[in-house]
Amino acid sequence: MMRLSYAFFLWRFLSSSPIRHESGKSLCCSQYSLHSRCFCTKGAVAKFNFREEIKNINGLDDALCLYENMSRTRPLPCVVQFTQLLSRVVNLKEYSAAINLFKDICSLGVSVNEYTMNIAINSLCLSGRVDYGFSVLGWFFKLGCSADGYTFNTLLKGLFREKMINEAQELIRKMVGEGLCELNVVTCGIVVDGLCKVGNTSMAIEFLRTMEKGTLKPNAYIYSIVIDGLCKDRMIDSALALFNEMPKKDILPNVVTYSSLILELGYSSSADLSKGNFFFF
Repeated sequence: MMRLSYAFFLWRFLSSSPIRHESGKSLCCSQYSLHSRCFCTKGAVAKFNFREEIKNINGLDDALCLYENMSRTRPLPCVVQFTQLLSRVVNLKEYSAAINLFKDICSLGVSVNEYTMNIAINSLCLSGRVDYGFSVLGWFFKLGCSADGYTFNTLLKGLFREKMINEAQELIRKMVGEGLCELNVVTCGIVVDGLCKVGNTSMAIEFLRTMEKGTLKPNAYIYSIVIDGLCKDRMIDSALALFNEMPKKDILPNVVTYSSLILELGYSSSADLSKGNFFFF
């Protein structure tokens, strides 16, 4: 597993640099005529209604303008409000801005919590920096905070997104072996989906078979992911064979299952439709 020292993480990630928009512009209220929405002045900040302001956020500039006000308010707003704003920025898909915002919130001395941590880790993973995601996790462990299944599932997604299969396997082993988090169907779905997306459908099938032998049984979603992966690899016979196993295990296929098979059968003119019992229910 990739490891960054605590000091290196603090230097690189929590260094005091101005927050910047992805375009390179400083995230302040000096451009785009934002003064009508922004209440900050050189010496003071007018009162503002957080609930109303966060509802009226239509873009990144609005979010950063609100943050500018919040950061100048004394006493500082609670961590819940900062976390809500951070979540709003992520919903705008402004992941780089969310990372910088988290960094600045920490530099303000706000006591961030597990929810804030999860948002930061998710933003880092979506930005292709899962290594920093693990650094944030380690930092929070040092602060005595705990991580839940959502945290580890987010990191797993990040590892698979960067095609770091060995690291993903190691994380799963740690989750189970060290009791960090109990595996659930969501986690298994992430593993199967990640393996299929990197073209390792054989390992995905092996994982599915392991699930079948255990107490955590695969559901229609997991079967559909594997079938879709097989179809994309042009392994229609294997996909149909797996499809025909589903009714024997009282698992009904879903839209993804049928869509994958129909699309692949459409491409494969030589495919024998009789191999699949499409109307078994």
